[in-house]
Amino acid sequence: MNSEMKTLTVRMPIELYHASAESAKRRHTSLNSFILESLEAKRKETEFQQLYEGFSKLAEDSEEYDVEHAIHAQAEVIRQNNEKS
Repeated sequence: MNSEMKTLTVRMPIELYHASAESAKRRHTSLNSFILESLEAKRKETEFQQLYEGFSKLAEDSEEYDVEHAIHAQAEVIRQNNEKS
């Protein structure tokens, strides 16, 4: 994560605040960290959903798109990344 930070004031129902603070306490983390982790998880979920929808569209129109070559290119990138690890 980028070390540059932005301060943000958020209004939320008091019940959500207390529940979030309690969850953070149980996880032995600050409320700030808990909220950041929750936002990051939601961002990743949204990104995954967009990718899923995009690939689903490709699957529906598979005859229209030739992606066979991409499978081999992806496999090569994965192999190279594994060799670096």
